[in-house]
Amino acid sequence: MRLNLLILFLLCVGSVCSQTIPGLPYSVSGHVKKTAVFMRMSTVDADVEIAKSEQEVIESREKIQQYGKALDVDLDILKSATVDTMPNGELVYQLGITCPNALSINVVFDRFQLKMGSRMYIVGATSNRYIGAYTSLNNSEANVLGSELMEDSKIIIELIEPLENRGSSLLHIGSVIHGYRSLEALIKRSFNNSGICNIDVNCPQGKGFEKQRNAVAMLINSTGGFCTGTLMNTTAGPFKPYILSAYHCGTNPASWIFRFRWESPTDGSDCGTSKPSLDGPKDRSINGASLVASYKTTDFILCELNASPIPEWEVVYAGWDKSGAIPKSGTSIHHPVADIKKISLDFKPLVAEAFNKGEPRNHWRTNWNQGITESGSSGSPLFDQNHRVVGQLHGGDSDCISKFMTDYYAKLSESWKGGGTPETRLSDWLDPVDAQVDFLDGSSHTNYNPMLSYNASNLKGNLCQDSLIPYVIITNGGVDTLKSVRVQYAYDTGSIVEIKWSGKLALYARDTLLLPAMKFTKGAHVFTATLIPDSNFIDAEIANNSFSSTFTVLNNPRKYYLDLQLDTEGDENVWYLTDSTNKIWYKGGPYIQTLNKPMKIQEVFCLDPNCFTFSVYDFAGDGMYINDTNVGSYTLKDDSLKVVAQLLPENAKFASSSMKKFCYVSNVEEVDFENQIRLYPNPSNLDIVHITSENSVINNIEVYAITGQLMSSYTVNANTFQVPVFQLQAGMYYLRIIGESSETTKPFVRL
Repeated sequence: MRLNLLILFLLCVGSVCSQTIPGLPYSVSGHVKKTAVFMRMSTVDADVEIAKSEQEVIESREKIQQYGKALDVDLDILKSATVDTMPNGELVYQLGITCPNALSINVVFDRFQLKMGSRMYIVGATSNRYIGAYTSLNNSEANVLGSELMEDSKIIIELIEPLENRGSSLLHIGSVIHGYRSLEALIKRSFNNSGICNIDVNCPQGKGFEKQRNAVAMLINSTGGFCTGTLMNTTAGPFKPYILSAYHCGTNPASWIFRFRWESPTDGSDCGTSKPSLDGPKDRSINGASLVASYKTTDFILCELNASPIPEWEVVYAGWDKSGAIPKSGTSIHHPVADIKKISLDFKPLVAEAFNKGEPRNHWRTNWNQGITESGSSGSPLFDQNHRVVGQLHGGDSDCISKFMTDYYAKLSESWKGGGTPETRLSDWLDPVDAQVDFLDGSSHTNYNPMLSYNASNLKGNLCQDSLIPYVIITNGGVDTLKSVRVQYAYDTGSIVEIKWSGKLALYARDTLLLPAMKFTKGAHVFTATLIPDSNFIDAEIANNSFSSTFTVLNNPRKYYLDLQLDTEGDENVWYLTDSTNKIWYKGGPYIQTLNKPMKIQEVFCLDPNCFTFSVYDFAGDGMYINDTNVGSYTLKDDSLKVVAQLLPENAKFASSSMKKFCYVSNVEEVDFENQIRLYPNPSNLDIVHITSENSVINNIEVYAITGQLMSSYTVNANTFQVPVFQLQAGMYYLRIIGESSETTKPFVRL
């Protein structure tokens, strides 16, 4: 790959675009009651299982962290669930599962295929916490899916299917994992459960390994275990998301979860002391992978993720060295005890030895100078002095209290040839072009596909202004200097316009090219653009040269301004702005912990007439309150600076949720249709609404739900008409009024 061109289409309007994404579970929003029917799983003796897993670690010296026990089940959601029918025809399936005394539950769907428009959630039965929505975007060729962990002993699987696809999804649970180790100590608030001699990866000891840090992920397997893995570069470029980990972590990754970039911020890191680490983002996960190669003798597994990590995560594909030369030092980055990311360092030359009486000299032995590894570190990479992977962790004896500081990493040079077949060696996959090189450096994802899909998704939303200045950002991801390029772009189905750019862009440099200002009509639009470099410029990846985005200019927009003051535990908080149909217009959080300075969040919303709910949730159930000087609040104002929703500091102890409702109704006395149409009363709880026109004849009137569904239509051919609305439920509707040569649409609120 020599060149990468990033096309970014933005609108210079000073507003924030919203995204239409699946909303809250109906059992959380209150549209349906949570089911009271639960399938009871068999009892698990936590003490017995913990003792058993710890004994297995002692005997094998392998460092997988077991957090739960997988229970085989045969549950077809569509056949076993209770069902509710919504007014719009959607079906809501709910299946409750209870694991007595479990500290967490996660499930493995061995048959998973959602139809377009379907949404699935995993909801905590005793709280309003939820995971999802899972949609058809989560479908995979293997038709399996593993869920994230829910901290509850009772969960509800909620499936919402649209009218047109009712009963057509495939959703079957093959195993339920009863968590018996406290996630409070493993992956949530008190996640600092690894030994006190562990060192957070963003401590000073990790300086110089920032890129390698971004290649490492935590693995959650389908049998209740945690491990560590590494994204690997290939001689063909990092186009394949290959993960290298340990064979003993499992060889069926179809339902595994891969969590990237879970690390403590630099100013909140624990650097080998008893100081607790601050939490980091936990929303960067990918579900599922396919097995590519594995070999038990050198304890490796190579799998390909079902999807590539998005560029926003800034992951790196790690380099490697298969020469077998003795490393002058060793560094490992890992997730001990499923804790936040740590780093261990051996400043001495490594030693070739056998592990557990296996084949001689096929492992690298480390003797740590700083840090250790623990259960959960299995599969983690060993980097040499050149920051290239030379092995993955098989096992060892290091811990914070013993005198043993040694661990054993299966040599990548041995796994390179493996068992002599593509299915048992690394060479075919990490060197697919048969370059026959001894080593390869790591590569950033942005070297090959710079932030295209992330920025594209940011443009799918609603805009407050119709006069816009678009521009494209041209980025050179190749080593050769980019001097000129042609930009071809178009709006909707219009003709293609070409504009030329010239300059001098070195590697990773970028420039902004303004396009002519545009004025758009109300409604949805599509923008497409393509960059075409000069013929003498080698572009090895043309797929990221094109860009397409959709956006909507709202009919009657109004801006709203949010000022949200968090407490220092912002990682507990999320918020949503939803309309009367439960569609999410905007959302935010969870944020991060801060030491002494709580975060202040400011957002700008662009809304059309509707009734809205602004909801704030606190995962810990203690509101946005730590003490009287560490307390949260918010104010939401319209463009006249009138407060429409507010949470005062004295009300911050709201437990799990706080919801405020407000409505934006445009001037109901406004007349259009050449200043002739009048709609009254509005809002109204009467059975009819009057529509009059001073001079022009009204031919037809159509009543639409806010979802776009046609509710009723009338032939008028007169200047006045009484529209029956008695059959409409409370909410917002749109009345389309059609004349002889023009038409208009009016919002109407039924009380």
